[in-house]
Amino acid sequence: MSLKNIIIGLLMLPLLGCQFAYEHNKPEKVALAFMQAVYIDKNIEQAKQFVDQEIYQLMEHYHTPKAIQKHVLGVVMDNVALEVKNIDIDFFRTKVKDIKVQIKLDGYQDNKRRFDDRELILNKINERWVITKLNPDRFQVSG
Repeated sequence: MSLKNIIIGLLMLPLLGCQFAYEHNKPEKVALAFMQAVYIDKNIEQAKQFVDQEIYQLMEHYHTPKAIQKHVLGVVMDNVALEVKNIDIDFFRTKVKDIKVQIKLDGYQDNKRRFDDRELILNKINERWVITKLNPDRFQVSG
């Protein structure tokens, strides 16, 4: 390996770290990363980094992916695909309080296909987006 390649590699190294920070510098990316950690990766420790203290404590209490899906998010699903359905933010992204991000869940519950939406409220705290509230499905009629 030449000295030139080593220098180029060292110069590129900080840019790799910026990718994570950049990706999670948008409320919709944080909301999606949280839902992916809970529903797809089933990694609660990873999911905790995206929430405020109140939700963090709830997650500590329930501590398993299925329990968090059921008691914190209100829907247990397997084989889930996620997508951002809607984001309530101004065009220039100057708003930093109470940003609503709606995530569409497409998965299976009791071996039956189910579609559902969850609304997450995010606030920018100390220069990072944090989930501060999880809203239940507005159209759910059977608790």
